[in-house]
Amino acid sequence: MTMIERRVHGGPGCGKTTYLETLLAQAVERFGADAVVLVSFTRAAAQELRIRGLAGGAFKGVRVGTLHKFGFVALGHPKMAEDDIDDWNQRFPDLALSTGSKWNDELGEGGGALKTDGDRAFAALQIARARVESFRHTAIELRFEREWAAWKQERGTRDLTDLIDWPMPIPDEARCVIVDEAQDLTPLELRRVRSWQPEELWLVGDADQSIYGFRGAEPREFLTPDIGPEFNTVLERSYRLPSAVRDYALRWIQQNDDRYPVTYQPVREGGDVARARGVTLNDAGIVAQMAREASGKVMVLASCGYMLRPVIEELRRTATPYWNPYRSEDRYWNPMKTVFAARVQKFIALGVRSKGTYLRWWTWKDLDEWLKATKGILTSDLRRRVTQQAEASTEEDQERLTTKEIAEAFDYRWPELEAVMSQGPQEQLAWFMSHLNAEARKTGAYVLDALKTHGPGVLLTKPNIIIGTIHSVKGGEADTVILSPDVSPAATSMREARSVHTPENVRVAYVGMTRAKDRLVLLSPTTRLGLNWSV
Repeated sequence: MTMIERRVHGGPGCGKTTYLETLLAQAVERFGADAVVLVSFTRAAAQELRIRGLAGGAFKGVRVGTLHKFGFVALGHPKMAEDDIDDWNQRFPDLALSTGSKWNDELGEGGGALKTDGDRAFAALQIARARVESFRHTAIELRFEREWAAWKQERGTRDLTDLIDWPMPIPDEARCVIVDEAQDLTPLELRRVRSWQPEELWLVGDADQSIYGFRGAEPREFLTPDIGPEFNTVLERSYRLPSAVRDYALRWIQQNDDRYPVTYQPVREGGDVARARGVTLNDAGIVAQMAREASGKVMVLASCGYMLRPVIEELRRTATPYWNPYRSEDRYWNPMKTVFAARVQKFIALGVRSKGTYLRWWTWKDLDEWLKATKGILTSDLRRRVTQQAEASTEEDQERLTTKEIAEAFDYRWPELEAVMSQGPQEQLAWFMSHLNAEARKTGAYVLDALKTHGPGVLLTKPNIIIGTIHSVKGGEADTVILSPDVSPAATSMREARSVHTPENVRVAYVGMTRAKDRLVLLSPTTRLGLNWSV
């Protein structure tokens, strides 16, 4: 049976995820859940799709995972070379890799920093393999290729590309395969999926939002071969972009030729696109003020994380709350998620209260945790007893302490604590902060400033300001987007580009600007390596 390939083109905010759920439900009805495979771009996306499917029951039983995960399972869970980097570095110090020692099929930020000759050779090799190109470059790169292959064979390991670069069978002999974010797959990955030859292959994506060229992605591969308009579905309405942002974004992306010519209707008329002439990311005070004064949720975006350091330093200097919910485990982007901030949260989570009196207080573990940020509240014997009680507590034994238990724990300090806790949150927090130890004051300086400026509620509410790379917020949205045109030297030199306006850089900026639900503010370039917003 000849495979039928269909493509779905979903522009920014055009409801691609909702359409994908409908598509999956229809595929399950036609083929059965055990005959449908959904390939996701990242593990996080796979997990989200699993949760959505299981919650609604629409595609329970469908195999969901990244292409790397399917290859990993099909190969019998091989030992990964990326988990063995320490041995490689010991054997080949002049080709050492700084990419870490743990395998992860998740994506990095813009490809990550290439710090060593080994990093650069490894990246060149993997991109060539991903693009199915011949690898004939520098002497160092050719030596790396030879040594890497021999080392993997000796150690009995596979690298990430090896998980794709073999005749991988179709999972469970599926009859229907649906690929999400297909525009971000590399030529090698798309060719592997097509080699499965299911009855139906659905590629869901948007070539205009293909921004992973650093790992070998090529939007032309998503759009090739021509399958005719009857096999292409275009989602024709954005549920995010107002007309002003939509119109500018479409003019911007039309600089590129490697695209499927789609258009879509705006969610509403209006919106605003403004040029902040002469204002760059180095004018951090102005940019931070713009972010603070913006209505609703605001994103401050750049193509690389290092470009945002001046703005982050200004936000920290002025105790302005910010975060990046799309990189929630990274404390650099989420300073309210530090160990110290968690200890403050333990302190202010006081428990059950009735008519101004606490009936239940902290658990032993919570009490022990916030006391770690303090000094001089308890004697060493009393402090040791709290730690012993906390260590003896099990996960099931997490009852909040009674007033009697707290009074016994604090002993002679109980009258003072009782008096403080009868006051308001500001007074309670002031007492806590007056007893901080030196380490807490040093590591928690920003959190302390934010607490003094905004009160304890700053730890419990989501900041309005999101700051991060364009790659990190792909899929997100905000009322206002403040966007930098700066391009890194690495992105400018990618594949011997003669201009900063490479198709990849144009697409990255397009993804950034199309996060805006209402207002787009275009900053000026910090250096000559900046995009020209005039279109």
